[in-house]
Parts: sequence; structure tokens; C-alpha cells
Amino acid sequence: MHRLACLGAALSLSIVAGQAMAEESKWSVRAGIAHVSPTNSASNTDAGPVEVGDGTNLGLNLRYAFAPQWSVDILGALPFEHDIRVAGSEVASTKHLPPTVSALYHFNIPGALDLFVGGGLNYTFFMDEQLDGANLSLEDSIGPAGIVGMTYALGPQWSMGADLRYIAIETDAKVNGTDIGSVDIDPWVFAATLGYHF
Repeated sequence: MHRLACLGAALSLSIVAGQAMAEESKWSVRAGIAHVSPTNSASNTDAGPVEVGDGTNLGLNLRYAFAPQWSVDILGALPFEHDIRVAGSEVASTKHLPPTVSALYHFNIPGALDLFVGGGLNYTFFMDEQLDGANLSLEDSIGPAGIVGMTYALGPQWSMGADLRYIAIETDAKVNGTDIGSVDIDPWVFAATLGYHF
């Protein structure tokens, strides 16, 4: 019984120490799959209604906890590629990078599960626009972003997580230098990640 009590105490101490290390971890990096699903709200140009297809790629996050319930999250990713349809026909494609900075509020519920909400600012870079027989240009976009998510601690330094963001992205489209209208992409972005805390 004495040995069992000692073993139980040691296990309890190791769990408490692991939790303390996790609480002391100010920085974390996360990597995983991010899926961008545009809502294409109110997207209509001189050429007709525009729809932007989904895109999936590697998503990256850097997070810093500056208070017990607050952190700053920086979203990055490899470029997402999207097909563009005008009046139902696929006519073009583009790539974009959506760096987003958000302030997160953590509910700090007891246990390994962490729930959070937040908001911030997005800057979207468009690149490598392709349009058969013409020059397509999409202007960069600045807009607000919101996020809800969770992380689950797998140990003192590792966690897994998932989050859902809504990002307001509006771009002005030009063909051969002529403005043809604006495109409201406004995507939902879902990410599933593995995190390392240090």
C-alpha cells in the first residue's frame, strides 16, 4: 500500500508539473491542413456573376500568450490556389496568401481542453492570376476576421487543435487594365493543426 501511495503521489506530481509547464509556455507554433471555402457573396462583375472555388493547403500559426486569458495569433500558410468561374464557366485561376493577426480570448476551463474566440485583421495578397487570352489582375484586400476554436493538450509541450475563421475579403478585378468590378470572396477557413509549445 505504501508503494502504491508513493506511486500515486509521483504520478500526481508529474501531472501537476506538466500542467504548470504548459501554463508557463508563452509561445506555440502550429501546423496542419487549412481549407478555404469562399462564400462568393454579392460577387458580380461586368462579365457576369463570379464564383471562386475552394482551396486547401498547409496552414501555419504562431501564437503568443501575453496574459492568462489572452493571446495573439498570427495565421500564415502556403499559397492557396482557386479556380474562378464567371457565369458558370471556369475561365481563370489565382493564388493568394491570407496573413491574419488576431487577438484571442481563452476561457481557461479546467482540464486539457482550451476554448477560445477572437477577432483581428486580414491582409490578402493575390498572385499568379491566370486568364486565357487576357491579363487578369486582382487587387490585394484588407478586412476584418473572426475566429472560434479549441486546443487539446496532449502533454506539456504538444497539443492538437481545430478552428474556424470567417474572413472578409473583397478584391477589385481588372482585365487588360480595365476595371470590371469587385469580387466579395468572404471565405470560411477551417484548420486542423498539431501544436508545439515552448
